[in-house]
Amino acid sequence: MVVGTGKYENQNEAYPLDKKTLHKVALRSLLVQCGNNAETADANGWCWAISPALKKIHENEADLALSMGHNLEYVKTGGFFAPLAMGIVLSLEAQKADLEVIRSTRTTVNMICNSLSHAVMELFVLSTLAICCLSAVNNGSIAAVGVFACIAMCVSIASRFVLIRVGYNQGTKMMEKMIRQKDELNHACKVGGIFAIGALIVLSTKYASLSNLMMNFTTTSSSMNYLSYAVNVIPGLFGVATTALLYHLLVKKNWSIFKCVGLVIFIGIFVMLLSFFVMQGLAGI
Repeated sequence: MVVGTGKYENQNEAYPLDKKTLHKVALRSLLVQCGNNAETADANGWCWAISPALKKIHENEADLALSMGHNLEYVKTGGFFAPLAMGIVLSLEAQKADLEVIRSTRTTVNMICNSLSHAVMELFVLSTLAICCLSAVNNGSIAAVGVFACIAMCVSIASRFVLIRVGYNQGTKMMEKMIRQKDELNHACKVGGIFAIGALIVLSTKYASLSNLMMNFTTTSSSMNYLSYAVNVIPGLFGVATTALLYHLLVKKNWSIFKCVGLVIFIGIFVMLLSFFVMQGLAGI
C-alpha cells in the first residue's frame, strides 16, 4: 500500500518529543507483533505503537493522515529491537523529511533490527538464559521457569526504554553509521547464529550434567559406565566442532550461508546414522 509521495504540507520541524511520549511508544512496542498479518506483517502494531508520537509531531490533520498511511505499509520489526527503529523513524518524521527517505530508512533499519532481534536476543541472550535454567528445569524446579520468564521480561522492557531514546536522539546519524557498517552487522549476526547452532546441537542430544557424569565415572569401573560416559560426551563435542568449523568456513573461507546450512544438514544426517549404528551395537552387548 503506497499512500502519497513528496513532502508534508507543514515543513516546520516538530519540537523534541518528551520522555513520557517516548516511553509510551516503548511500552506499546511490546505488542507490535500482535497485529501481524500476511500482507503487511507487523505494520498494524507498528503504526499503533508510534501513533502517540505521530500525533504530537503532525498537528496538521492531512500530514498526520499521510504519515499514518505510509507507516501502515509493510513492516517487519523482529520485536525486541523495534523501539530502535521506531526512534530513528520518529526522528526523521520530526525533521519532516521527504517521504521516500522515511520509507527507505524504515525498511532498511527494520531489516537490521529484525536480524539483531533474532541474533542478539533470541539466539544469544534468551538461549543463554535458557541453558542456565535448563538443569534446574530438568530436575523439576518450577521456580526456574518463573526466574527465566521474569529475567527475560525485565531485559525486554528495560532495553526498550533505552533503545527508543537512543534511536530518537541519534536518528539520522545512527542510520548513516548502520549503512556504513552493514557488513560488520551481517558478520556479527552470522557469528551469533553459528554459536547458537553449536549450543542447540548439544542440547538436542540431552547432554548430561558434568556432576552426574563424574559420579557415574567414579562409582564403578564397569565397561558400560565408561561407554555411557563416552556416549554423553561425544555428542557435545560434535556441537563444539560444528561451531568451530562453520566459523572457519564463514570467516576464513567466505562460504555462503546456503553452503553452511547444507553442511549442517549433512552433519545431522551423519550423526543420526552414527547414533543408530551405535545403539544397534549397544543392543547386541
